[in-house]
Amino acid sequence: MIQRIQTLLLLLAIVSAFLISNLNFATITSSINIFKVNGIITTDKADFVQHYNIISLVTLSLSSLVGLIIIFLYKNRVLQIRIARFLFLLYTAFIAVAFLIPDFKPEVDDVISTEVGIGAYLSFIPALLTLLAIRYIKRDEELVRAANRIR
Repeated sequence: MIQRIQTLLLLLAIVSAFLISNLNFATITSSINIFKVNGIITTDKADFVQHYNIISLVTLSLSSLVGLIIIFLYKNRVLQIRIARFLFLLYTAFIAVAFLIPDFKPEVDDVISTEVGIGAYLSFIPALLTLLAIRYIKRDEELVRAANRIR
């Protein structure tokens, strides 16, 4: 189970998602405040930042749970591929939320600038690792089917 490359890729996707969630996703500057959205952990008390934190926490918790389920379904590769595609959709939703953060307007009307942070750009890493894991799971399934045909 652990020696399979797809297992390592899925574990890396889970770990990288949680590491990336602590980076800066967006900075919204107004004439009064500077709001920094840092994934799960933040010091801002603004409502839109707190809502993003809840969405981020739910998405990352669900994706890590699904990733662990995929790892332990190593005997049923077809189901593993289906669930891994769902995991990819979860990471895609996380990416979409990360890039939509600057479009959320805080309670302050005078927003001067919005910037997308490095965390939003690095959020592609777990999705790419999941796609690579799907590829290796498919390759593993083809290898097993070919071995069954030889018998």
